[in-house]
Amino acid sequence: MLLLVLFGAAGAYLIFGQTKAPSEITYVSLIGHTANYTVVLNVVSPQNMYTPQQVKQENPTDGEVMYSGSMVMPPGMAMSMSNMSYPAGWRHVEVHIYDSATNTVIRSTSPTIVVTNDQSGQATNVPIVTMQSVVVGASDFHYGNNVDLPSGHSYTATVQVGSEVATFHFKL
Repeated sequence: MLLLVLFGAAGAYLIFGQTKAPSEITYVSLIGHTANYTVVLNVVSPQNMYTPQQVKQENPTDGEVMYSGSMVMPPGMAMSMSNMSYPAGWRHVEVHIYDSATNTVIRSTSPTIVVTNDQSGQATNVPIVTMQSVVVGASDFHYGNNVDLPSGHSYTATVQVGSEVATFHFKL
């Protein structure tokens, strides 16, 4: 496992990944700061998402329980929340937002997440789902969705919380 910590004007940045070429990194985690928030951006493999009712009925051992919003599906895939096989390039983009003064999880905001391909300029608006891991629980509350972000590109993610913005740069 590769762990790289970079320090910049906006704070510390963490990048986690397999020990593979940079174009094959499968997990990115970055930390940014605004005046009032600490924002953690994670880009991981696509996650199965479940409604609370499905979690009670199916007892899944991985994935996310959704509280609001709708899961994004790849074109041509049927709407099924579990046991999905996503096409190459699909990722789960999530942001965890904390109050900088108290380090408490912020659950009552409506952030926007835009991920822009630095080479093509194509911007992807990440439709917001509020969710948490079915394993970790409430301490994992976050915002995000599954979206198409192909490997071999550099990206800029912009997360806006109210009037405050955190910007992240990463390569997949």
